[in-house]
Amino acid sequence: MIEQIKYDSLDISNISKIQSIKKGVFIVPGISRIYNELDTVLRHYRRYDINNFRKILFENGFNVKRIFSFNKIRVLGWYTQGSLLRKKL
Repeated sequence: MIEQIKYDSLDISNISKIQSIKKGVFIVPGISRIYNELDTVLRHYRRYDINNFRKILFENGFNVKRIFSFNKIRVLGWYTQGSLLRKKL
């Protein structure tokens, strides 16, 4: 859960140094512009945009094969509940 780590790039750098890792998957919250109260309650420092996350991975030595987003319908609910209605749960 690198979104919950203040210095995410350092954490990703440390992960990249583990020799036994050949392949991996990162699942992170997307679309930084919908960061809201729900993220704060979940102790997220950030949400990621695809290009920003790709840059962090490349800067730390990862060979990115594919980046994609999923669960797009949930974005509307997240934005409505956390930004418009300002709910915290």
